Amino acid sequence: MVFDIKRVLDPCLLRDDSSRFFMKTKVHQIVMTMLDRLLPQFCQVCEKPSVFRLLCSTCLSQIKFLKPPFCSVCGIPLPTLNTGNRTMCGNCSKMKHFIRKSRSLARYESPMKDVIRAFKFQQKTYLVNECVTLIEEHFCDVNFFEYDYFIPVPLHARKWNERKFNQALLLAERLGKKYRKRILKNVLFKALLTPPQSELKREDRLSNLKKAFELRNTSIIENKKILLIDDIQTTRSTLIECAKTLHRGKPQFIDSFTLAATV
Repeated sequence: MVFDIKRVLDPCLLRDDSSRFFMKTKVHQIVMTMLDRLLPQFCQVCEKPSVFRLLCSTCLSQIKFLKPPFCSVCGIPLPTLNTGNRTMCGNCSKMKHFIRKSRSLARYESPMKDVIRAFKFQQKTYLVNECVTLIEEHFCDVNFFEYDYFIPVPLHARKWNERKFNQALLLAERLGKKYRKRILKNVLFKALLTPPQSELKREDRLSNLKKAFELRNTSIIENKKILLIDDIQTTRSTLIECAKTLHRGKPQFIDSFTLAATV
């Protein structure tokens, strides 16, 4: 394990709650600038030396970013040959759509998978900044300015108490700060504690979240454009269940964005 003194001095790791996640004092900025000049930074995936970035150039070059053509609904890449006028994948062409369009930054494969797992399970919440930088550099299929509100996929209260943060909320707050959008944290709640989706088979995932989410303060989203934000899209069952619940508040439409998707 590589010791990185900059991580120790970073106040992002000392926060008490997500509302103070992005507080940076002038002293901190000066100290971090000096450390950048005096000490090497290490890649948070492979731990090799990295200059200016939290990921080294090798790891950055290995991320598989999603590019068109992809399904206009779920965002999964379509075959480049014989696409013709087809805009939807086979699954989406047969389904009722609660989400207008889902988009993801990259495939859920290493090293992007490693970044998300470190962010989510190893308390490396500062990696959210690198994720937003990657969105700025490589993503253009979502106009973040288009939406009235960003809504993160919520955690159950018990899971929140265990983890002490919600990775979807941290990502939504960072994007909200950049694009000057309000984050709604008092509308969508997870009412039922369910088994982790990652531990279930595909057919079980589709039923695991039935009635798991709860909608409050419905009037605030009526006729509004909503962007639902999470870290990973697999079967889309979590996103779809959230969207079903949000539709009770009669929004104009709901889109979703995730850092990665299984393809």
